[in-house]
Amino acid sequence: RRNEHIKLTFITERFSVRVQKVIDICVSVILIVLSCWLIYQGITLVLSLQQTGAASVALKIPMHLVYLSMPVGMLLFGIRVVMKLVHQLRDFGKAEA
Repeated sequence: RRNEHIKLTFITERFSVRVQKVIDICVSVILIVLSCWLIYQGITLVLSLQQTGAASVALKIPMHLVYLSMPVGMLLFGIRVVMKLVHQLRDFGKAEA
């Protein structure tokens, strides 16, 4: 993988490579914290919907099952960002050596 996703670099490209790597690591940490918060909020929402017993009008699907996609999706996102952070830390260590 070449990490070729769309991202805004017009600010970070003005810094040295080392500073760019530090910024990328900070962004990854912020994303991990955000995903943890969204997992918590999603689970709270799912549990409240489960207690109310709300169901969709047309299909009668329990709404807590529908909203369960948010914490599950954020968990998968968080795992991916942790994997990326591990690679960033390894690369940062190589650049320092």
